[in-house]
Amino acid sequence: MTFSIIVPSLNAARYIEETLASVEKQTYTDYELIIVDDGSWDATSEMICRFVSEYPRTITVSKKNEGPLLARRDALKCCSGDYVVFLDADDVLHPETLERVSEVLERSNVDILEYGLTRNQEHLGRAFRSTVEVRPVNSDSIIRMRERVSSGLTNNLCGKVIRIACFDLQEDYSPFVGMMHGEDLFQLLPVVDRAKTVLQITDSLYYYRKADSTSTSRFRQRQLADVDTLFERLLLFSARWGGNCVVNALREEATLYVSLLCLAADGEWDSGSSTSTFDNIRVAMETTGALGRSEGIKLRLDVRLILSLLLWRKYHTLKKLLRFRNLIRNGFR
Repeated sequence: MTFSIIVPSLNAARYIEETLASVEKQTYTDYELIIVDDGSWDATSEMICRFVSEYPRTITVSKKNEGPLLARRDALKCCSGDYVVFLDADDVLHPETLERVSEVLERSNVDILEYGLTRNQEHLGRAFRSTVEVRPVNSDSIIRMRERVSSGLTNNLCGKVIRIACFDLQEDYSPFVGMMHGEDLFQLLPVVDRAKTVLQITDSLYYYRKADSTSTSRFRQRQLADVDTLFERLLLFSARWGGNCVVNALREEATLYVSLLCLAADGEWDSGSSTSTFDNIRVAMETTGALGRSEGIKLRLDVRLILSLLLWRKYHTLKKLLRFRNLIRNGFR
């Protein structure tokens, strides 16, 4: 069994050496490493070149900056492994990640294997003393995963080992160049649609670093277009999956727009600029139908109140509420 480890990178000089070292330290060695430099302008490319000089079996792709979605798509075209592992350029794998997941996959043969993420890097130094407990694959497992995906509870490509056959490799993703908000979930949807079986293990095998700043940590106008693109696809797949998926997706859509409102309230204190941003979000929700869709479903009280204030254009009150909500969620830091 061969794994293809994909590392997309953009200006990742601060951590990429540690990331690549965690791949080199894997106790299971039947893998290929594919690194994509997505147009970095710091020292990332030089660091990648140094690594490749020592580990020449590494595949590298250098390209103009088009965003992480297309960077991963370009890497997928190079894959020859049976399963794909995604690793962000500032994160770290446990040394036994591939060994543990290969053991499970040999015994279960599932399409998707999920494993634990941790924010505590000390977990990566822990040695596992027993074999992985593999539960029988439940025929309803993919149904439950689709419900979690439609709810936004499972939206990362990281923390999963995915059979290469589950990817829509023939599809053209070039219209989505530059997509930054929700791009993981956008790619995950067709994967989960094609998958037949999924299994979870509790082992924490991936250190997920909380970045100092990310492309989604403050509001940008482009995010509205990304959210529209994402939910057009999410609602399509949710309707195909049936069950609770459609309602889950509608709730997630409303919740994500509220998150954008929170970013706008946090990033802009000037009353004029924030009012303009709130109005842009309201117009986007009305134009795409998101605001109307939210009115027909049961939402949390705070989400319903925020969307009602947006609909009524009570922007001054809305800003105060969002700022207070952000303070509570951030622990009054």
